[in-house]
Amino acid sequence: MADATQIDVVLYNILSNAIKFTSKGKKVIFNIRQTNQKELTLSITDEGKGIPEKNLQDIFSRYTILSDQEMSGTGIGLSLAYEITRLHGGQLSVDSTEGAGSTFSITLPIGKQHLLGRSDVDFVEEETSHHHPVTEDTFTPQVPDIQNLQNPSTAGKPECL
Repeated sequence: MADATQIDVVLYNILSNAIKFTSKGKKVIFNIRQTNQKELTLSITDEGKGIPEKNLQDIFSRYTILSDQEMSGTGIGLSLAYEITRLHGGQLSVDSTEGAGSTFSITLPIGKQHLLGRSDVDFVEEETSHHHPVTEDTFTPQVPDIQNLQNPSTAGKPECL
């Protein structure tokens, strides 16, 4: 169970960086897989310029800007993505090779057991409609059928978008 709006922020930050730092004609791959009965992993792999090893330790620190002036941002996006993922009981990690690209992996717990008893979490009933704070679209949260997430014809193969 997760706050869809906040996970949207995480995915937006990571995907936009992957697209920004990947040259035309190169790939950005989004993969979702159920790691085990208790976890779901979303990974974004790009064929971009990669991150120098010396900079990996600071990649999730607030105000860290590793790109040149033309492509730089505020240095908040990856830090925010890291904190949101952590608040959901998950992990955000990066594997990168300079000149070859990066893979950002978001691992989130399935269900709500990890959130029970937290005073900062309010549970929303499935049938209740909500408004997205940015797009103002109306949506109704639905619990996905994790068991049927993967198409049997593609079993064992990664699903990419």
